[in-house]
Amino acid sequence: MLTILVAFLLGALWPGATILIPVLAAVLLLGTFVPEAALFKQVYARLLRPAGLVRAQPVAESPKPHNFAQLLGGIFLALSSLVFFFSVPLIGWALALIVLALAALNLFFGF
Repeated sequence: MLTILVAFLLGALWPGATILIPVLAAVLLLGTFVPEAALFKQVYARLLRPAGLVRAQPVAESPKPHNFAQLLGGIFLALSSLVFFFSVPLIGWALALIVLALAALNLFFGF
């Protein structure tokens, strides 16, 4: 969420900030297909949790919905990146902000 938000806010001042969108798409897609390379899971497991910055709240559930959400987010951000490449920023931001809204829904309401 933070990456998309930063890209959106910085994009108003510097259009080059949209490079964060394809980078995030690549991170999400790589993490979907190669779980050991999932950057956000690695940051959580190796940095945030050991440092005590976040506490685990384990819930026994299938990882499949989370992987699907990550895949869908990666696809939407890849499409957004493609649209940015063809200089249609309004549609590019619409796709990226859909991912942001869905991630926020998941974070704040547990969907």
